Amino acid sequence: MLSKVNFRPCRTTRNLAILRKHQCGRRLVHEISQPAVGGPATTAQPSEDDSRSRAADRSNKQLTNIGNGETSPGLSLQDGLINKMKEEQEGGPVDPLAGMPDADKWGLKGLRTLMNNYPDYHALAVGVDPNSLGLDMQSPDPISTQLYSLFDDSLPKPTVHASKFRLPDCYSVTNVQPIETKTPSFNEETLFWIFYSCPADIKQQMAAQELHTRNWRWHRKLQIWLTKDEQMAPQILGPNHERGWYIVWDANHWQRERREITLHYSDLETAVNPGAVGA
Repeated sequence: MLSKVNFRPCRTTRNLAILRKHQCGRRLVHEISQPAVGGPATTAQPSEDDSRSRAADRSNKQLTNIGNGETSPGLSLQDGLINKMKEEQEGGPVDPLAGMPDADKWGLKGLRTLMNNYPDYHALAVGVDPNSLGLDMQSPDPISTQLYSLFDDSLPKPTVHASKFRLPDCYSVTNVQPIETKTPSFNEETLFWIFYSCPADIKQQMAAQELHTRNWRWHRKLQIWLTKDEQMAPQILGPNHERGWYIVWDANHWQRERREITLHYSDLETAVNPGAVGA
């Protein structure tokens, strides 16, 4: 751990020696400046203003040294180490492939340089053998019963096996009648919903047959369901076509509409055949 942050034991021992040297020097100056026991004081006592001025100057000098990343005798060893870490962090990471062209740096040449010269990059380049992690790769059992990523916000929940839970009986409905017997009881909107929501299904065919029974016809060109308006009779224009107002089911707005249409009889699906309606 110390080697990763560039803490070297030799530097720490040197700093401790410097710290002890300065502490001994301060004690020696302090003993010399003290008056002898029983004798008159030989040194003049500094005034209060001079003491405050020197203390302020000393504090400003220490703050300046801290800002510059330098250590002073008044700073502790811990402060010196912290300043050293700040200097190294401000320097930024070192590119192990500095000076190499980009074509080689991101190619096989750069990859081999990292693998051969930097063991920390070896695992990132070629991965790690799972067997070295204690995993039995020959076992047919899954390595883990949970799917979990380090980037998930929530912790994984315990896996619930199929044998540990039981579906309540109320969810098992067995007395449901076949849909063939229920289709005549559906209203027309339900039949249209079955027709449009079940394409290419037997349910669509049964809904079309029931709508045909209720006088609805499928227009093959317009792709709509329509029936005659009982309040207005159409005008016969010929043996094969007529014009009038019809009730149309609009699937886009899901409602009935009255439209005036020129109806050719050949465009209507007169018999519901499998695959003809809704094609």
